[in-house]
Amino acid sequence: MSEPHALPRAHALRSRARLAALAFVFHAPGVVVLGGRRLTRRARRVNLVALALTLVAMLAAYELAPAGRAGSATLITWLVGHFAWSVAIASWIARGGALRE
Repeated sequence: MSEPHALPRAHALRSRARLAALAFVFHAPGVVVLGGRRLTRRARRVNLVALALTLVAMLAAYELAPAGRAGSATLITWLVGHFAWSVAIASWIARGGALRE
């Protein structure tokens, strides 16, 4: 017999819309840990490329920023990269891709 106040099972988090929302906020780790699904090899590779590009852009922003602005330039660059990847992976999942069946 299940507990009356038990959390809903993982299948409640497995709809494409919910998985896309998890991906938007938590990216690949959120989909795997909270959604119980795995990314395809291609999606994992693209995820690593997005991470690498964000890190390179942050380093460039830090190095090229005017004196006294390196911290804010790096933070803004991270926000842009993070948001761009959030939109990309969430829309990819919502359209039916990126997840192993």
